[in-house]
Amino acid sequence: ITPTESSTYTRDSNLLFKKVYDGLTPPLTNDLQGTCHVGQLISTGVEQETINGEALRRSYIGDDQNLNLFPASGANLGPDGSVTGKVVFRGDDQQRTLMSGQILVEALFPTTEANSGVENVLVDWHTADYDSDPIYPNSKVCPRLNELQAAAYSSLEFQSFNTSAEASYLESIMQEDLGGADWMHILDCQMTSLCTGRPLPSVINDFSEDDDDSNFSRIYRHASDQLGKVYTHNDNEYAKLAMAPVLSSILTSTLLPSLTASSRSSLPTLLHITSGHDTTVMPLLAALGVWDGAWSPYASMLVIETYLYPGYPSDFPSGRAFRLVYNGDVLTGSFEGCGGSGDLCDLGLLTGYLEGFAKDDRDCEIRDPVLHYFSLSVVFSLSRVVSLPPVSGVPWMSG
Repeated sequence: ITPTESSTYTRDSNLLFKKVYDGLTPPLTNDLQGTCHVGQLISTGVEQETINGEALRRSYIGDDQNLNLFPASGANLGPDGSVTGKVVFRGDDQQRTLMSGQILVEALFPTTEANSGVENVLVDWHTADYDSDPIYPNSKVCPRLNELQAAAYSSLEFQSFNTSAEASYLESIMQEDLGGADWMHILDCQMTSLCTGRPLPSVINDFSEDDDDSNFSRIYRHASDQLGKVYTHNDNEYAKLAMAPVLSSILTSTLLPSLTASSRSSLPTLLHITSGHDTTVMPLLAALGVWDGAWSPYASMLVIETYLYPGYPSDFPSGRAFRLVYNGDVLTGSFEGCGGSGDLCDLGLLTGYLEGFAKDDRDCEIRDPVLHYFSLSVVFSLSRVVSLPPVSGVPWMSG
């Protein structure tokens, strides 16, 4: 019913409503007392994503017309800012990923009433229903992922790995000492406890440094290897199928236009930011063939840059180059065909590779009905701070 002019309803109401979590009478209790929910971004995550945004600002905003995307003056999201119309922001519809991406953007493009000229700036943040979103390996919308996962599990490599003495030892810890913990969630518990100073069960309270021989690190490596053997099986087939829509979006919004544009001003999008999960970052790296198999840390960031690089046909036949940077490390040389090329490689190699599989209309139909989903679960997301994938920037070099 629409309120009428005579209605007592008013949009000027000064009522505020407070949720009070005392609606249960013992022995009924709340789990979280209403102050948070599972998977919520916490203050440490806010700090990490602010640092990410500031790092991007130092890299891509400034007065070097060759290497900066936007001039320092006017680099805000206001209606008259130099950024408006040249950026795309994408994320899934979970609180921690939305907040992570938006905090990063606030640090990257500080926008206030003073510098934008308006009281509030409405920013489009493109998202989707989580159950329908391909921003992570989502077998609900692509059932063939289950088939590919089952094929990886049934491979001799995985069977040998999963029946090893190491696997048996770690599984006994999981079942006997950690209350029947499963590989899908164990790193959620380990990492959130370690990184926030919470106590760990004594059997895994032995971590001292990265890559040590502690039970803590051995479980971390085993969980990473489990997932890695799925993502990279049969020439990274699972990762390529899972991440095809995400990479398709990047390909069409920034990479292909960069391949043909004659100037930065002719590009429709200068910056494409996607905020997702560790299980977005890792399959993206695997689909590109550059993943080292290590689980992505909190607040990880994969950057794909493109450059105008004319005058060097022997190195860059397309006249364009790209660079892959992951958490500060340049991975371009690990991309197929780019070995020994240094930090930059011909953009045509990347676009040609992606055009082979990065499509929205991917083939998700199950091909072998006999090969069904195994019960072993390995895909999960870390709940404290979401990893942040890729930022497809387009800085341009002069010849």
